[in-house]
Amino acid sequence: MYRYFYYHVFYIGMMNVMLFVPHILIKHRFDGAVSGILAGIVIGTVLTIGTVYCYRQFPELGLPEILKRYFPDWIVAALLYLSCLLWLAGGVLGSYTFAQTMGLFFNPDMNHYQFLLLIIVSSVFAGSRSTRTIQFANEILFWLCLPLLLFILFKAITSPYLSWDAIRIVAGYVAGPPSLTVLAASTFFYTGYLNLTLFNRLYPAAFRIKHLWSIPLLGAFLAFVSFFIPIGLHGTIGVEQYIYLWSVTADSMSLKYGFIQRILFIFLIMFTLLSLMFMMN
Repeated sequence: MYRYFYYHVFYIGMMNVMLFVPHILIKHRFDGAVSGILAGIVIGTVLTIGTVYCYRQFPELGLPEILKRYFPDWIVAALLYLSCLLWLAGGVLGSYTFAQTMGLFFNPDMNHYQFLLLIIVSSVFAGSRSTRTIQFANEILFWLCLPLLLFILFKAITSPYLSWDAIRIVAGYVAGPPSLTVLAASTFFYTGYLNLTLFNRLYPAAFRIKHLWSIPLLGAFLAFVSFFIPIGLHGTIGVEQYIYLWSVTADSMSLKYGFIQRILFIFLIMFTLLSLMFMMN
């Protein structure tokens, strides 16, 4: 059952690739991004393991139930409203980015507000299901996304236009100290553990999350791939020109043989599934 925990960690890491995290790291590629990613591996791993250990002390309880056990109602209400605002900000950012990306790259003639309303209605409907139903939906959507992700990464790494020299040049700036912005962005790849605030309700007393050693490997893989592949494809200077960095990166690759020529279409399908997972949770 511990696999459900890793679904959250992995899909949040993949979702950050679609959002502005790579763009933030790219802006600081010459002044601390590489060292920030390395520091983020340590910080993200410590936060993940610490959070898992804390929630393991409260089996079958989510954050609202834990707070109600130890604090008066007014403190619980204030903390939960604050938590709701933070989650709402993430959902708004995800839905807006998704609507903008689909409008720019897929259907520019469609009204953005109508498309955004469609996404919000779908997300609200999906998020209103029971916690266990959403857990099962996460598993289905995750296995639909994973082959698409692996295919896109395979095409990117094997692309003849990927410049390993550009990657080596940026990797050489590892000595620069990271800023707080870079550290925040680099640790965001690991924030899937925050979903324990609700999904811990489904884990019994004897539950143990195994293979925690894979957390730094998974986070490092997603961080370095999302950071270095656009640099290799767009160059050390040209890569800074794009905001929706991975959408442009996917559009720079093509299939020579096949009924889908542009990798962007595959990327947008994966982006759609990940956005629904992100906003649903």
